[in-house]
Order: sequence, then structure tokens, then C-alpha cells
Amino acid sequence: MDKDSQPPNTAIWQQRLSHFRDALAHNPMPGCCGAAATVVASLGLALILKGLHISQQHQTSEARAALIDKVKGAA
Repeated sequence: MDKDSQPPNTAIWQQRLSHFRDALAHNPMPGCCGAAATVVASLGLALILKGLHISQQHQTSEARAALIDKVKGAA
């Protein structure tokens, strides 16, 4: 086994991200695409919230605060 390979049936939380990505792209996994899309959407939402929080720290805005609350409620 080379340095980049992993034993078969390695738990997802113990895999390298590149291995999970490659398995998702090449192996049939019913239901997995929806789960992967949900994780990606959640991480994307977290990055948007991060940007909103940083902007809010630099210059407060009532509209931005309301958007932050709305996005948090949707998460």
C-alpha cells in the first residue's frame, strides 16, 4: 500500500478529503450525492456567515444584522 492509499472500508471521518472526493466521483453510492451536496451547502453557508460577521465587525448595519439572523435561522 503506497503512502496515499487507505485500507478498504475506512470510516469516512478517517479518510483524507481527496480520497472521499475521488470515491464520490468514481464509485456508485446511492444517496451519497445528496448527502455530499448537503455538507457542501452547509459549509458554503458558514463561509457566507463568516463574511457577514467580519463585515459587521468593521461597520455595523441593521440590514446586515437582520440578514445574519435570517441566515442563522435557515441553517
